[in-house]
Amino acid sequence: MKNIPLLRDRLQVLESMGLAMDAFLDPNSTVASTAIAAAGQSNPWFTEAEIRRAVSAIRPWLRTPVLMQWLSDEKIPDEPLLPKNVGIIMAGNIPMVNFLDALAVWLSGHKAIIKLSSSDPALLPWFVQQAGMPDSMVEFSGQKLSGFDAVIATGSANSNRYFEYYFRHVPHILRSSRSSAAILTGKESHAELIALGSDVFAYYGLGCRSVSHLLLPHNFNFEPLMKCWETEFEYISHHHRYMNNYDYQKAVMLVAAKPFLDAGFFMLTESENLASPVSVVHYSYALSPEIPEAWLQSNALQCCVGTKQLPLGLSQGPGLQDYPDNVNLMNFLLNLQPNSKRLPYL
Repeated sequence: MKNIPLLRDRLQVLESMGLAMDAFLDPNSTVASTAIAAAGQSNPWFTEAEIRRAVSAIRPWLRTPVLMQWLSDEKIPDEPLLPKNVGIIMAGNIPMVNFLDALAVWLSGHKAIIKLSSSDPALLPWFVQQAGMPDSMVEFSGQKLSGFDAVIATGSANSNRYFEYYFRHVPHILRSSRSSAAILTGKESHAELIALGSDVFAYYGLGCRSVSHLLLPHNFNFEPLMKCWETEFEYISHHHRYMNNYDYQKAVMLVAAKPFLDAGFFMLTESENLASPVSVVHYSYALSPEIPEAWLQSNALQCCVGTKQLPLGLSQGPGLQDYPDNVNLMNFLLNLQPNSKRLPYL
């Protein structure tokens, strides 16, 4: 392996990537047009607005004081004793959904060997190129991941069964699908309902941090929520794939005679299931005020928003240490070092 750049040089590259994101997000700049067009061609769910949403969520991470604080919090040494090749298999449900994995590998001093999703092949390489990242920090793999010492992989339940077998001989983090929820009191303000709508409709509900289930009090009044979302998120009805899903799911519920609330582009239906199809939000009722804590403990959620949880509207803006599936990435990467005395990362 070529020598990994020193920390100061890696930080400079990441600062450059942050500046590239600033240019990308500048509404008066045309620098992003090629990357946006390529991303949308590969994945029709990746509209310009949703791509910009994703980049805006990542941008605050790429500042040297923020990254240094992350290293300090996790007690990561400036330079690893023996840099490793860390394979990353990325998902493609939302733009650059696994950017945090790559960022952790780069910052910790290892090399990222990245297998991009066919649904998101353009955006990350564009930012890597704009940042002038050296080959010693990153490599984009072809059809088959190879040359790795450890792996971070995100996929479906089916692909995870393959991952379990294929990566059994190396340290690995394997992630499958998760869902997110909201716990409501029924006293939410109009502004809070708008914030909750962002948690639900951002990325068309395709993210693991997209709220797909509402836990409600028995006397919950749906009318303010329905009216609010109908007004504030009507733009989502302009996406043809989303509306195809809506039409299909509505037909399924009508045939099954399943009760639902219909707003013309989204539906609410009672179900204990955490995950819901695109355009559908599930809800269930808490049996008592004490139930939510027990409910949280019994369900493996990616995140939960609500009065006593993560504030409404913040599900799609995770911090650097809001690790997916609550598995500590930095601990995992440090444990790749010889004679590491860190605790298990799980």
